[in-house]
Amino acid sequence: MQKQVLLLLFACATLAARAQYPLVSIHDIQYKDDAALAADDDVSAYDGDTVRIQGIVTFDPCEYGLSSTGSRMGTFLQDPDGGPWNGIHVLIDYPVIGWPDLSSLNDATHFVDNFQVGNIVECTGIINAFDQNTQMVLLPIETSIIGFASMPDPIETTIDQFMVSDGAGGQEINTLDGEQYEGSYVQFNNVYVVDVEPSGLRWFWYLQDDVGNKIQIRDLSGWFRNDEYDDECTIWAGGDPGETGTMDIFEPPTIGTYLSYVRGVIVEFTVGTEYGLAPLELSYIGPALALPPVITDITRTPVVANATEDVTISANITDLDGTVATATLYYSYGIGATDWTAVTMNNTGGDSWAGNIPGPGLDGEYVNYYIEAVDNEGNPIETPTPGSPNTYVVYNGGLTAIYQIQNTPFSNGNSVWANDSIPSMSIEAVVTATTQTYDLGIVCVQEGSGPYEGIFIKSVPGDGTNALFRGDMIEITSAKVIEEFGVTKLTNMHFNLISQMNDLPDFVTGLDPESVDAKVYDQTEPYEGMLVRFDNQVVTSNNADAPGGAFGEWRVNSTYTAEEGMRCDDYSYDLDFDFGTDSLTLEQELSYIQGVMYYSFSNWKLIPRDRNDIDGYALAYPNNIVAFNFTSPAATGVIDQAAHTITVNVPEGTDVTALVPNIDITGQYVDPASGAAMDFSSDQTYTCYSPVSYTPNAYTVHVGFQVPVQAIDLSEMQVFPNPVSDDLTVEFSAQSEGQISLELNDLEGRNVLSFSDLCNVGKNIFTIDLRAVSNGLYLLQIRSENESSIQKIVVSK
Repeated sequence: MQKQVLLLLFACATLAARAQYPLVSIHDIQYKDDAALAADDDVSAYDGDTVRIQGIVTFDPCEYGLSSTGSRMGTFLQDPDGGPWNGIHVLIDYPVIGWPDLSSLNDATHFVDNFQVGNIVECTGIINAFDQNTQMVLLPIETSIIGFASMPDPIETTIDQFMVSDGAGGQEINTLDGEQYEGSYVQFNNVYVVDVEPSGLRWFWYLQDDVGNKIQIRDLSGWFRNDEYDDECTIWAGGDPGETGTMDIFEPPTIGTYLSYVRGVIVEFTVGTEYGLAPLELSYIGPALALPPVITDITRTPVVANATEDVTISANITDLDGTVATATLYYSYGIGATDWTAVTMNNTGGDSWAGNIPGPGLDGEYVNYYIEAVDNEGNPIETPTPGSPNTYVVYNGGLTAIYQIQNTPFSNGNSVWANDSIPSMSIEAVVTATTQTYDLGIVCVQEGSGPYEGIFIKSVPGDGTNALFRGDMIEITSAKVIEEFGVTKLTNMHFNLISQMNDLPDFVTGLDPESVDAKVYDQTEPYEGMLVRFDNQVVTSNNADAPGGAFGEWRVNSTYTAEEGMRCDDYSYDLDFDFGTDSLTLEQELSYIQGVMYYSFSNWKLIPRDRNDIDGYALAYPNNIVAFNFTSPAATGVIDQAAHTITVNVPEGTDVTALVPNIDITGQYVDPASGAAMDFSSDQTYTCYSPVSYTPNAYTVHVGFQVPVQAIDLSEMQVFPNPVSDDLTVEFSAQSEGQISLELNDLEGRNVLSFSDLCNVGKNIFTIDLRAVSNGLYLLQIRSENESSIQKIVVSK
């Protein structure tokens, strides 16, 4: 898009000052029919075109607060006739069109002068989209005021026009009804404030209606951001950076506040998965009709209950302008059941309240609940709403299967255990993908090949999951269940390693790539996080997001029709971002393609774990010994990867019949094992086996005796920076002159570069140019006559 904008800009320079591009209505730019919206296609028919538009300005651009770098400034236009499809975001953005700076672009367009609220303006720019939010980027062509009007009245509508509760605490975008009001000025009446969370200086908060539909408030206006990003107009008027015309401190209404109305402009964000409401002035937030109690920190004990066990529901309930009079817990048995039973909650001290839900008596039954609190003035609040209650499920034997976590009664695929930290479980599963450098980059585990039997693991530092290999059998003993961008995952996991090198579960076959692309539930959600395989496929696109973007995805299908079929993604460490465009060709036939079923950016897709998951491509799994040394006595081995030999010289007179080596490998295991005492009076053979394929790589280890030499001390060696993008510095001290050699090898033992040099007495500094070395993990071996050191180096550019 930027290349196209630049070309158009250069063309503009050769035109007369008032180049006449076609005049197009905002309606025609925004309009999409129902068929397109049902297919998640809300891209403007004029995307990439240069046009003129006319409309009423509804926002002062001097109050625009979204540019931390001062690169852009925005407003909104609305057609004077109002109605659907008649609002649009308009902005000046100098980097996008290759202009020198924002100030001169503002002068060229008369943007701030002409785009005052109520002015009817005509402007020229290019139609494009950001996160599927349609916008116009102005070209450096003077805008004009063609009339004057008053601020249009907001369109009164409801939250469910844009976001709809999924019944499980989440929300789904309603593109069919909501897209027509993107960029338009709307008003919601009688709404609650919920989910208020601070983030630095900013606030994230939502509005919710009586049945659980909620929409996020977007802080596009400087009145709501608590920063100084809206200081451009002040600077241009002679003020200092950081001076703004908006207030410095904004705090949203408290949770539970019942507002008479909230007005703002509808914007789309998170790559087309959510609408938000952007109030533009403080007056857009109406007065509070009541200030009911606030209910927070809802918990249940036990988290995993059996069918006959009482579950205690606890919460903090406060009232900011009075006292809490009563709190009532409502529960029902069975998904969607509305035959609520009321239980009085008791105050257990301070703001803490608790009530009990009796066990349903049926193993596997779902239990729904919500809390109602009433203050001393009679103002009630329900959290969550009865239409979107909290839900849990009871199991007599506890959690013993991934199926119990993944099988969901909710249409959005969210687990009933989402956000629960489960202190005790016993789930045995096989690791099918790992975070190893040759693998997917994320851990997946799977029980069998039936629906709902696989799940993703989100690794956290210190949990041990980064050391797992494919084929490891583990027992998961505790974890937190999360929903991350529509994907169910376990995190903060504790586990026991049961065994290694187990067979992986069979691939799921028989799924239809077009059904996966169409998000057919039975072809997608049940197999999230599981190994799936598609036979006899053909490449139908090598850039699934062309022409508007490039995100490393391609498409395959059972038959060739351009741009149709299932998406595949370059998530794996082994697949370059440009794999689709560089390595695949249209109509290329693949006897198979396999990997893990994944959901991201509103699409189901296949993510191969490495090149071996794609017919015609191969990856040799690493199986090298990369370090071999003794600590008693201290001695470091010299490894010749080409000859598969390791030589270690120990001090004269050392007993070599029971030396204990410390061994670093790139494979899965080495035999004999690191740390096992061996008799090195004769040469020994050490074999490193690769992960996945268990391919052997044997090394002959010879232990000899050292010839006394002057020492070069590598113990205090420094290697920096790490990660490195260009020059790597190696710094150490030497007590005498001597030869030093440096070798950089990849994880498969291939030499990337090497050199030797004479070091001097005292500090020595060597600089290694790594600009030509590809991104990845490497091993840097530095050797002197008497000592060797290995450093892991990450090249990242």
